[in-house]
Amino acid sequence: MPRPLDKTISEVLSKYGETPKDACWDCHGVWVVYHKAIERMAARAGIAFDQPTVIEANTQAKTATIVVTGTMGDRAEWSFGEASPANNKNAYPFAMAEKRAKDRVVLKLLGLHGLAYSEDESDDFKDTAAPSRGNGRADEPDPTIGRSSATQPAGNPASRGAGADRSLQAPAPANRTPGGETLAGREAGAVKQGTAPASITQDQATFIDGSKRALALAESVTDVAEWEERNKPEAARLGFRRDNPAGVALRKAINDRIAEIELADMPAGQLEAAE
Repeated sequence: MPRPLDKTISEVLSKYGETPKDACWDCHGVWVVYHKAIERMAARAGIAFDQPTVIEANTQAKTATIVVTGTMGDRAEWSFGEASPANNKNAYPFAMAEKRAKDRVVLKLLGLHGLAYSEDESDDFKDTAAPSRGNGRADEPDPTIGRSSATQPAGNPASRGAGADRSLQAPAPANRTPGGETLAGREAGAVKQGTAPASITQDQATFIDGSKRALALAESVTDVAEWEERNKPEAARLGFRRDNPAGVALRKAINDRIAEIELADMPAGQLEAAE
């Protein structure tokens, strides 16, 4: 059975005239909302946008970074939108940066920030989206393992980690990761097109793979801790323990993300000394 939709997401969708079936799908515990649905909700909520601030613009490198501010009544929120060859297959990086920034702002203003993400956060969402009915809307959400995503606070631009604002991919096929590897993933050392080692079950490997992508959304050590706390029940249900291979692999993924965040937040002088 599909994972139950978060109550807050359900209430917001209903308030602004959308249904879960038409607006979103579940990707490894992260709810992904169609861009068109976000646009419709923004229009119904009366959200307006200021002219964006261009942070980086390089047409030759196909890189664009902008900051967008949106208002809804007396509330205002801002967010970055980034597009580069590293995170975008689209031939129009400026348009994609705008869509990402606006979608993030809308989700913040509607109270869905950290609970749901736009489909335009990553090409991987679109590559493996829920089945379409030919009009850009989703059919029933896919059954998945995992429970929730990392929280993604607005924060200060200078404090954003290197992995911030990167989206999860959608569920992998029955026995593969989205990259084509076995569900055991890189920690298990499995070869492509193979099967997961017996020491890590297929469900555990899927959970580990989804966890890595969820952790990439975390911008602070607090985000990681909150994600870990929310996912403890599901990890326990799947048999993760500190002393078994699955538990060790999951702990490594968590520790690796914490190390990345701490390195990104390290002052320049300390970073040079550490290197």
